[in-house]
Amino acid sequence: MAERYASENTMIFRDADAGNPYARLGLAYMYHHGKNIDPDAELAVKWYIKSSEAGCLRAKWELAKIYRDGTLAEKDDKLFIRYLKAAAESGSPEAKFELGSAYLAGIHLERNEKYAFRWIHSAANQGDLMAQFMTGYMYGKGIGIPRDLSERENWYTKTGLVGNGELFYHIGLGFEYGLRSIDRDLFEAGRWYKMGADMGHEKCMICWQSVLSALDGNKHDTLEEREAKLRDTGVERERLARECALLTADGFLENGD
Repeated sequence: MAERYASENTMIFRDADAGNPYARLGLAYMYHHGKNIDPDAELAVKWYIKSSEAGCLRAKWELAKIYRDGTLAEKDDKLFIRYLKAAAESGSPEAKFELGSAYLAGIHLERNEKYAFRWIHSAANQGDLMAQFMTGYMYGKGIGIPRDLSERENWYTKTGLVGNGELFYHIGLGFEYGLRSIDRDLFEAGRWYKMGADMGHEKCMICWQSVLSALDGNKHDTLEEREAKLRDTGVERERLARECALLTADGFLENGD
């Protein structure tokens, strides 16, 4: 086992030194997650940068997240935007959506509705589900594009046909509490929660019932109250159990099992 790992490491180092962008990305992942090698945040960032410089789209997106979240290096808004733009311009739908969202919210960038629509619409055309919803939302509100209700429903229908309960939950939450640059609208929140509830999504069921209750004139949950309710759902307990199982499995893997 150790000899095989040593051989693989020698090969990936050789290819990375020779300039292969994907070998560099693989080496960055190894240092990042401690796979077959001792974890090292500084070297992980170094190889992500080298991979990015060699043209690897994924490395650009990873660097954007690193500087956004401060995971392997200190948070740096300027570097976050630099790599976010690089990843978006290279074609990453996740980066396109995040860049468009940054322009829409005016976070780290000056608010620009036209740029926001351009990037979000581009991500939607690549199949990003939240981007498809936001494209419809922007058409409906006339944000960055002339208002067009038929286009709104066209994009909403696309999202509804291929989306899942978790997506509908996040959209509903956006409408219910005015999150993610979405205006508060309890009727729209109920619409999206209902789609998730019809799929059996437990959190959507709870949220849908709460919205119906609020529309009937009863007390409306604060966001903190809602989150407290949802932490005790079977779905959330299952998610936590799955994450614990993955962490345990990673530990076994790192020990050579």
